[in-house]
Amino acid sequence: SKDCKQMASLFEQRQIDEIKVFQFLEDTVYQKNDIVHQLDHFFNHEQTMGIGAFRDDVLIGYLFGYQKSNRSKDSIIVVPYLGLAIHQTDDELLIKMIYQEVSKLWLKNGCATHHITTPLGNKTYMNALLHLSFAYDQAYAILDVNDYKQFPLNHEIDIKKATVNDQDVLEGMSSIIQSHQHDSPVYGPYHQEVLELFKQGYRNLVTDEDIIDVWIASYDEKPAGFQVMELSEKGPMTPSDTAELSVQGTIESFRGLGIGKSLMNQGITDIKTKGYRY
Repeated sequence: SKDCKQMASLFEQRQIDEIKVFQFLEDTVYQKNDIVHQLDHFFNHEQTMGIGAFRDDVLIGYLFGYQKSNRSKDSIIVVPYLGLAIHQTDDELLIKMIYQEVSKLWLKNGCATHHITTPLGNKTYMNALLHLSFAYDQAYAILDVNDYKQFPLNHEIDIKKATVNDQDVLEGMSSIIQSHQHDSPVYGPYHQEVLELFKQGYRNLVTDEDIIDVWIASYDEKPAGFQVMELSEKGPMTPSDTAELSVQGTIESFRGLGIGKSLMNQGITDIKTKGYRY
């Protein structure tokens, strides 16, 4: 559509500015036609809601998100990396004005929590959101594996690749991350059926085609921690030859022994051998 093409142009300029700060983004997939296709996909989804700002019938900014349920079964809005862009000559005020209007639509549809994935190269976006009382939830980092410096080896720690024979072990470690999200300062509640889904999800890690490898660390012949490396989704936010460290954890009683460092050494060495750059 015409609007999607104008949105793609705004996003393309935003991405050019981002690449000036984060040069590794030059290796991302963000051809304009691909962006138009992705935007069309979002707006063909009945759960997508957003608005645009126009000046003299020309789009100068937009903000959209899609509705989904979180782990507490509340309806939330998720704004993807493509979901917010303004003209390069505009500033924080435009973002605030757009959010003021679109948030009314989201609230009307029962969505009081809004998650936004935003660029960091152009501080206009982050500053505007922080001034709107948003807070940091997650931060993503990129590492060139050629720059990785190995931690000293701890020969008392054994690392092995998980197989279907380790599904019970992985299920037993599914609570490591959740226990932190339950506690201060997150206080993230879980319904029992969600906890069961988490357990099953950990069991399925060893058979998931999107997973590169799952590593299990043992200390004194006891499971002590794990790491999951998976394929990173190709798009404008990550370089094309990227593996994602999606989750890693150490059982509390084994912390401080170098379990996490040993897992990092193994995981980075493995993806580098398999040809991943980041």
